[in-house]
Amino acid sequence: MSGGPSTKVDIGDLKDAFLECAVCTEHFNLDERKPRLLRSCLHAFCSHCLQKLLEKQGKGIVTCPLCRHVENGVNKIDILPIDPVRSNLVEYLQVKQQKKVLCSDCPESLDAISRCQDCKSYLCKDCDFAHHRNKLSRDHSIISLEKLLEEPVKTFSRGNFCPSHPKYNVEFFCSTCKTLCCLSCTVVDHSGHTFMKPKEAAQAGRQDIERSLAEVGKMTGRLQTLRNKGKQQEKLLTMATKNGMAEIDKMFDCMNQLLKERKDHLKVNIQDKNEQMVTSVQKATETYEQTLAIIESSTSYYNEAQKRVDDVEMLQMYPAIKQTLQSMVDEDCTSNVPLDDDTFGFRPELDCDLGLYVSKLGQIRNTIAIPFPDVKAKVTSSPRNFERSERKEQKTVINELRETPLIVGEVRYIVAAEWFEKWERYVGIFSDDGSPGPIDNTPLLTYHKTLRKSRLYSYQQQKDMVTLPKAAFGKLLEWYGIVAEDTVLYRSVIKVEARPEIEIHPLELCLKCVPSGQQLTKSLSRETTIGELEMWMRKTFGVPKDAHTHLLTGERRGKFYYEQTRLEPQKNLYNAGLKDQQTVELHVQSVHQPAITKVQAASDSAKKKTKKNSNPW
Repeated sequence: MSGGPSTKVDIGDLKDAFLECAVCTEHFNLDERKPRLLRSCLHAFCSHCLQKLLEKQGKGIVTCPLCRHVENGVNKIDILPIDPVRSNLVEYLQVKQQKKVLCSDCPESLDAISRCQDCKSYLCKDCDFAHHRNKLSRDHSIISLEKLLEEPVKTFSRGNFCPSHPKYNVEFFCSTCKTLCCLSCTVVDHSGHTFMKPKEAAQAGRQDIERSLAEVGKMTGRLQTLRNKGKQQEKLLTMATKNGMAEIDKMFDCMNQLLKERKDHLKVNIQDKNEQMVTSVQKATETYEQTLAIIESSTSYYNEAQKRVDDVEMLQMYPAIKQTLQSMVDEDCTSNVPLDDDTFGFRPELDCDLGLYVSKLGQIRNTIAIPFPDVKAKVTSSPRNFERSERKEQKTVINELRETPLIVGEVRYIVAAEWFEKWERYVGIFSDDGSPGPIDNTPLLTYHKTLRKSRLYSYQQQKDMVTLPKAAFGKLLEWYGIVAEDTVLYRSVIKVEARPEIEIHPLELCLKCVPSGQQLTKSLSRETTIGELEMWMRKTFGVPKDAHTHLLTGERRGKFYYEQTRLEPQKNLYNAGLKDQQTVELHVQSVHQPAITKVQAASDSAKKKTKKNSNPW
């Protein structure tokens, strides 16, 4: 009637971790420490420990000590299913080790000498004799204990009796009610329902579970990546906190007592920021670890069940296994990733008027990673040649590192495509080309060592340059060196329309002060806020501290109409819709005191004026 695996078991293969309770570390038995399953995660614990957990938590709740999943509706421990896999193994080991078992038929509880495989009961000498003589049981399969220990563990499965009619064996599976039943049930309780043989129903259940396992298996790789990313993010946050604290101390040590209150306030802020972000990362990582633990326990448990249980026991376990797997598929925790890739750091504002801006001095804000530090040591004109096997290994390493996804806040290094193509030919399988030499970015640079503007928004950008993660650039720098320290090019990864993007060229804006007429050109990241730009323009143009200012930008609407828009301080340059070469005006509404500005001084010097600078207001 039943099918499934029939593998013999060696005691040496039964690890204690599978047959002992993870809470009390005591071995399971068939008395007060029966192994019972938590249906929410398929972890098993002894009845004794589960009873203590239920009494401690109350309200019908048991929290898994391993994965912290919550089992609801546990009014009493007996409603939790006994784990048939572990139960069979416990019985097997008990008979194997003790070499005896008590008769389950007679009231005297004498030592059993045999077992009826049909009744699933142990028999003493007298009961064995009676079993052979009884008309109803004379055809049953009765084997001695010695022979029983040579049989597969599946032989130790307990009797599969109908829950409604305990005297009758289970013979059918009701497809309508999803339950096992006997012949009497088909007539009385399940009249008109659809029935299947347990073997057929168990096979269908196995196929359904295997499909669910395949679905959750697809989540494993993503969850492992997210978990590792979370742990790495936690380390970065710790480092960011350490670096931020050092910067704050260095800045505030050169200031007077007026800044002490602000210093303490910023330290509290950075601690709060760290605690919030670390808590968020730890919570997300814990979620991934919990789900991975359930996937691992479900897969392991199902594999063991495949080897140890028959079809009826498989059907008894099917609802719990299916419910667990389906809940993980439905709640796919990788679809809504809570991890934020940014860290944070301290940004000093040393050039501001401390008397006015002390309350705004310094910010705890997201920042980029530290660029590759060891460049001076790698400046060279003649890197060594590598053996073919070394070149092959280099190609494998760089190609794997290049597949690293973009993360907002990190740095990507720029290498001239001309040099990188030489390197690719050099590390090719059948290449006889010579070494590409040290990294050479000079084709990308202007006379002033800045990235050529002709590459801006050009379809040729990917042909002119290659962007590499920090680790990949570090490897190439270690192997080949670089022609000059000032040719190292790197750009930050910013968030553009909810996706990461390398900011090859920052915005170049024309900044103008009204009514003074001073103006200059400035390159700024698209992540710079309008408020930060306004503060910088006030300092640069020497606007008095009591003057009221705001920023405007204009756009021509036809031949004679020029529309101006006031910029909101909380938006960044990208969200404000600013474009390259666009003009931004700082409008000053009231001025009371003169001031000498950097821009005015530079202008007067260029015109070779010897008279004193006067305030333009």
